[in-house]
Amino acid sequence: MRLKKLNPKAQAAITDALFFLTIVMFCAAFMFYYTTNYASGINNRLKQQYELDYTTSALKTIIYSSIAREPYKSLTIDKTNQCYTDEIDYLFAMVKEDYLNGNELNESKQILAKASMAIMRPLQNSHDYMLLLVDPGAETGGAEKTLFTFIHSNASGIGSGVVKTTDYICKPDSYESIINFSAGLGDISPAVNQALFQEKTSSSPNPSTKQFKVRLVVWPSHTLDSKNFNSLNCCDIRDNADCCSRGIISDEVYGYCTKGFAEFCQ
Repeated sequence: MRLKKLNPKAQAAITDALFFLTIVMFCAAFMFYYTTNYASGINNRLKQQYELDYTTSALKTIIYSSIAREPYKSLTIDKTNQCYTDEIDYLFAMVKEDYLNGNELNESKQILAKASMAIMRPLQNSHDYMLLLVDPGAETGGAEKTLFTFIHSNASGIGSGVVKTTDYICKPDSYESIINFSAGLGDISPAVNQALFQEKTSSSPNPSTKQFKVRLVVWPSHTLDSKNFNSLNCCDIRDNADCCSRGIISDEVYGYCTKGFAEFCQ
């Protein structure tokens, strides 16, 4: 049986229909791809904005939070509790007093770390964070001074993928180490505030005013680069023997090296 040859008009109509079908399929695929990516992009932006808003609020809370003046006490209204204290003050008031004693932080490091851990508790299992108290001159290549570096990480086996929440107090040799470490964190949510400190000078009996930046950086938990992390000179905040022997935490006033972090009232 011989097939009947279509006339030119019929061939043209079929060709036009195929072209139209191809265009429709391409447009449908493009619209599906666009709407999927658009929704994903909106979701990521909302998540980033939420993390940024939380980071900003958390930093303000850290700066303006209240603490017990006695370092091993806590804020409780139960007077029969062994952690009860009548003396309450702003956290940064104690930090500034500590700095004025010798132009560096000593006893207040663990107090500031403990307050940060409490405030950041809602994100502690899903996000890592770093709290810095830095001389702005360090960022521009000027006089370098990093007063405080605290890191919360959910990957204590740095570089090995072992998951275990650990908190570190660090004493980096230079601000460049912090820059190199931060470069490998990926998507971060930073917040910055300023704080004025009184600093002793040899040229005058009266202390001078110095401005420091308080920076909080939050990022989704992941394994940290071991080389950049090790350059920060960190110790586990709960390992007082290691922190004190390396000079990262001082034992001058409150006896941290004797009592240890575990004796803080929670």
